[in-house]
Amino acid sequence: MLEALALWLTHQRERTVLGVPGTDQFDQLAKDLGVSANELSYLVNSARDPLQLPDMLRALGIDEAALRRARPTLLSALEDVCEQCTVIGRCKYAIDRGTAASDYAQFCPNAGSLTILRAQQAGDP
Repeated sequence: MLEALALWLTHQRERTVLGVPGTDQFDQLAKDLGVSANELSYLVNSARDPLQLPDMLRALGIDEAALRRARPTLLSALEDVCEQCTVIGRCKYAIDRGTAASDYAQFCPNAGSLTILRAQQAGDP
């Protein structure tokens, strides 16, 4: 259920970015679930989210589209590891602050693979 809520919340954020008027559907959903809007937002934001991987790849200068074409199995494995991540808050924080490229090796369970991909993307041996 949290995955569905996370997807819905992402959609609502995209609508806001595009200037589409917001709705009170989130508040109503929280009420229907018997929690506050803040509690629901916390639950949604703490859900595991492999959709964060594209942001990390971008932060590291790794071309996701090229990776998807050349090594789809590797990309799928990275997504699987990301989905099981226990430090998602730290990851989101680093991406949002713009420090992911310098900090990811300290917390990311995909750090080894991402470091290799970065080096390959840069043309290093």
